Parts: sequence; structure tokens; C-alpha cells
Amino acid sequence: MSRRRCTIVGGGPAGLSLALELAKLDYDIEVYQEPHPAGVGIVLDEDAIALLGRVDSECAGQALGACQSWDAVQLRIADERIVSGGHHIRGVARDTLVAALGRRAAAMGARLLAQRWDAHVPGGRRDLLVGADGVGSTVRQASAGEFGAVVAASKTRFLWLQAEGLLDAGFSFVATADGAYVAHVYPYSERCSAIVVESRPECLASAGLLHADRSTVERSLSGIFRDHLRIGGLRAVTFPWQPFRTVRNRRWHAGNRVLIGDAAHTAHFSVGSGTKLAIEDAVALATQLGRCADLETAVRRYEAVRRPEVARVQADARSSEIWFADLDRHVRLPPYQLAFALRTRREVNGYGWLRQRDPRFVARLHTTLRADSRFPAHPPDAVGQHVPEPRLLPLKLGRLVIPHRAAVVAGGGNPPRHGDAGLVLRPVPARPAHHAAAAAVPAALIVPAPCAASELPGGELPCLLTGRWPEVRDALITLRRHAGNRIVGALVDPESFDDAQAPLLAEMADFVAVPPAPKGQRVERTLLAERLRNELGLTVLLWTRAIDTDEANTLIAAGRTDGYVISEEG
Repeated sequence: MSRRRCTIVGGGPAGLSLALELAKLDYDIEVYQEPHPAGVGIVLDEDAIALLGRVDSECAGQALGACQSWDAVQLRIADERIVSGGHHIRGVARDTLVAALGRRAAAMGARLLAQRWDAHVPGGRRDLLVGADGVGSTVRQASAGEFGAVVAASKTRFLWLQAEGLLDAGFSFVATADGAYVAHVYPYSERCSAIVVESRPECLASAGLLHADRSTVERSLSGIFRDHLRIGGLRAVTFPWQPFRTVRNRRWHAGNRVLIGDAAHTAHFSVGSGTKLAIEDAVALATQLGRCADLETAVRRYEAVRRPEVARVQADARSSEIWFADLDRHVRLPPYQLAFALRTRREVNGYGWLRQRDPRFVARLHTTLRADSRFPAHPPDAVGQHVPEPRLLPLKLGRLVIPHRAAVVAGGGNPPRHGDAGLVLRPVPARPAHHAAAAAVPAALIVPAPCAASELPGGELPCLLTGRWPEVRDALITLRRHAGNRIVGALVDPESFDDAQAPLLAEMADFVAVPPAPKGQRVERTLLAERLRNELGLTVLLWTRAIDTDEANTLIAAGRTDGYVISEEG
């Protein structure tokens, strides 16, 4: 029986890891390697290092010996230098890892071909053709219709750059008159560090950098980050500016062709998972090929095993990508709140997680929260001497002070089930149609908790208007005209809300309630709430049926909302 033959297109970590795994199965293997692969350094967490050891312990040892490690991340924001701990990450030069994998693959019998694969040139008999050739995969493009590829571009533009010197891993945020920039920084060798600079195209165009030549861009970026990174200069490894492309495929296999790594799927570079996913794909595909005599069964099982994990990481990466796309808004936050928002942009990280890992950082965050204009100058005695969770801090709603950041909508005369609620909302009884302040919308009356009621003169209670935006807008105008200094809030319906009316909302409402989006992770669900809070300066309550207390703490501490409203009526 002849040996099974596999052609692998792409000689990066994905393709070479697969070559090593298939060599153990006695495959006849050829690997097409691009002469000049993109990228500078690779980020590996502890799981990725362990996985690499499973593929080849000698290769893993070589890579590990060349790695730069860090447990803390530095965030440079304005004049602040914030250090946060709880990380266990390594960086290694891409060339170093690829060379180690390549030597071991060749030693195991794989043929490494330093040439470009051509889909139109017959390659002889092969049992399997694997596309491991990255985001611009020629294997995928040659059968685009069968794979069903969908490629989405990010709103920002980025460059990979290299700097001489061992820089501290982390992020550097710089706000300029043209817009904001962020540098993702990590060391990958004893002498060099990788820097990914990201910004919105509007900022780059205003600064004259979007279409500038390479030397102009390098010189300008070196100046922008000089005070933060303290380096002599930056050298662009990729050029020109480009958006990150998220790749998804309806199918990862078609006949005897199969995709792995970035050819099959990509995840935004800010989560540092690309290499790990690629090696996991290689191991999973080889495992199924070893278990299944039938090729179609093997590739189907490979895809079934890998898709759930890839979908999870891509969802996580999309949240991170969206967060960085709103960089100009985030840099308006106080430094420690921006740092917290950065660390919790991904669903896997939250307030409780960070408080356990880095309590000193969270203590500084609480100082930031108390300095916010929405925090009352003289908080109620209930706060006490201990450090409460963000959701238990007092909050100003106009002239009203509530002791906690939670509100509850309770029907009838029953007391609310949420004992820590700072407000109780009850429906307003029907009003005569001729009432001067009555609009053609339903309304809710906010009844403050006893310790907050004294903050309102004459016992007057604030009003929260609910309904679709056009009617809420008209009711706001009417109520302001006839209600004097009454504290007024508005429930924003995302489906009917008109962005052009946002300035009117800021002028007329003392606070707003905003429901989360029905899908997506933390950042995507609260985009509208965060924008109204941090662009317009409104006090925002997230309107929801239920919320986990840790998630509530996370959203408040990250500046995505000031509090939340829970409806007990469903």
C-alpha cells in the first residue's frame, strides 16, 4: 500500500506543525513556503507553549529558549504609566519559531519547497491539499465558491513595525489634534520589539499619513510615540496601512482540499490568538486523519471539533476589534478607567477576575470612580468605610442622589425583590388627556429609596418617559416646558432613536435608560449606552431584564454605563 501524499501550501506555524504531525502518520509531505512571510513576532500563552510541546518537544524547547516573557502589562495613557499584573505571556520572533519547526519537519522527512504554489500547475497525485497560507490564501481563493469565504474589514488601519530594543509589553495611547493612536507593544527577542500601531483612517488622513510614503510614516509615528516608548525610531515591516481582515468560511473543506489557520479563520491581532488557533487546527486535523480511514469523514470531524472553539475566539476578537475602533472616545476616560475598560473589553475578563488578580490596580480604579462628576460630593453614610463594589456606589441623577446604582421596575404595590435597589420604578396612573404635561406616551414614576427622597425639594419626584423615540422626544420638550425643574429621564429605543436628535436628548434629559443590543458580547451589546455616556456626557442606566452582578460591576467600572434598571415584570 502506497503512502498517503499531502501537499501543504504555507510554511508558517500552521503548515509546519501539520507537517510534523502527519510525518508521525507516515505521510509523504511537501510544504510550499513563501519566501518573505509577513509578521515580526508571535505571542504565545502557556497553553500555546504546551501545545507546541505536544507537536515536537525539541522544537518547543528551542522556541521557549528564545522567548521573552512578561507577567505585567504597562499602559501608557497621557502622562500616566499604569502597570497591571496577572499575565503569563511570551513573545518569540516569527522567523525563530518557523525555522525551528522547519528543521524538525525536514528531519522528519517533509520536503520544504521555497516557492509559491500555483493552483494552475498540476501537482501530480495527492490525497490531500491543505491551505495553510494565511489570510490571503491562494488555496481558498482558487475554490472561493466552494469554501464560501466571507472577508470583513475592520474600521481601523494598522501597521506592523519593529523597534530596536527590549520594550515593556503593553499598550500606548496617544491623543493628538487629528485623533487617537494606540501602539500594541511586545518584545520578541533580546534585541527587538514588535509594535502594531492602529488608528482610524480619518485620523490618518487628517495627519497626512494615510497615503504618505513609508519613510514619512515611520518618522511621524516615531515622533508620536517617542515620549512613551523612548526609542530612536520605528521601521515598518508591513506597508501601506491596511484594515484587519476577519476571515470566515461556510466550509473548511471541499473534496480533498482543507483549510487551517488564518486561511480558514482569523481573529483580530489584539487578542493574540492566531498562532495558537493555527497549531490547534493542525493537531486536530492530523488527529482525525489518523483515526479515520475515510478522508471525507476525517475532515468533517476536524471541522466539527474546531468550529466551536474558533467561533468563541472570533466572538471575543470581534469585541476587542470594536473596542479599538472607538479609540477616540475611549481616550477621554480617566487613565485608570481606560485601563480597566481595555482589560475588560473581552468577555472572559471581568471586575471580579481583575480584583482577585490585581487588587492594587482595582483600588486605584475605585479612586477614579469617586472622582467622576456623577459621584455625589457628599455620599450617603451607607457607603461606610469599606470599598464597595461599583454597583453599590451612590449616583447623581440630576439633583437626585441615589445610594446604589441599581433601579427596579416593580408592578403593583408589592415591594421589589432586589433589596439593594437605589430606586424603585412604578407605573404612573392613567392621566387625563387634557393634562398639560401629558404626552401620547406611557410614563413611569421613579420613587426614590427613603435615604434619597430628601434630596428632592418639596417631595417632587422625577419622571422617566418610555416609548418610541419620536414620541419620547416630543414628550421631553413638552415636559420641560411645563414641569419647571423636574428631573426628567428618557428611555431610548435603539430601533427608533435618531442619532441626529442626540444633542436634544443631552439638553432635555437629566439621565437616560438604554436597553442593550440583543446580540454580541459586552462591548457590542452596550455600544449605544457607552456612546451616549462618553460622547454626550449623559448619565446612563442600562435597561435590562436581568444582569449578573459581576457584569454590572464591570460595565460601571469600565464607563460603559452608570447604573442599570431591572424590570421585575419581565
